Order: sequence, then structure tokens, then C-alpha cells
Amino acid sequence: MIPDSFTDHIHVHAWPDPVIDELGHDPRSQYVEWFWLAVLGPSTIWLLRRLSDALDHAPDGFTLDVHECAAALGIGGTTSRHSAMQRTLRRTVQFGV
Repeated sequence: MIPDSFTDHIHVHAWPDPVIDELGHDPRSQYVEWFWLAVLGPSTIWLLRRLSDALDHAPDGFTLDVHECAAALGIGGTTSRHSAMQRTLRRTVQFGV
């Protein structure tokens, strides 16, 4: 769960699920663009793609610098709980992605 205050670093690790691994869709697929983009929003899709790429290179997990990631996504990294990055992170939790 994302706390109310802005977090500088988040530890990211893979979320293995045999059913989803078999039947689900990679966040980098066209399916996600066609059917999930309107639901999750572009910043969340970009974040998921970035995390997927990073997990490909570090399958045991990694520490995400939230400010750096927000800047790379072009949404800024303010400390407000209502910032675009905080809303993006909350959507990933809300939708279980």
C-alpha cells in the first residue's frame, strides 16, 4: 500500500501468479493499450512497462527512485499526496497490477 506521504524509494519485486503468468497479458503488449489504457491511464501503463523492463533485468527485485521515475515519465515528483506520481502509484495498488 502507498502511504499518504510521498515515498522517495520503493522496493519492487515480481508478483508471481501461475494463472496470470499463463493467461494474463504483459504490460508491454498491444492488448494492454487497447483494453487497459483507458482504465488505468497512460502514466500507470508507462510505469508498469518501466517496472516490467526493470524486472526483466533484475528478477529478484530492485529499489525504485520514485522522484527519478516520475521525472522520466514526465509527470514530476512533487511531495504532495495528490501529485501525479502518487495517483499513478495508487492506481497500481487499486487495480492490483
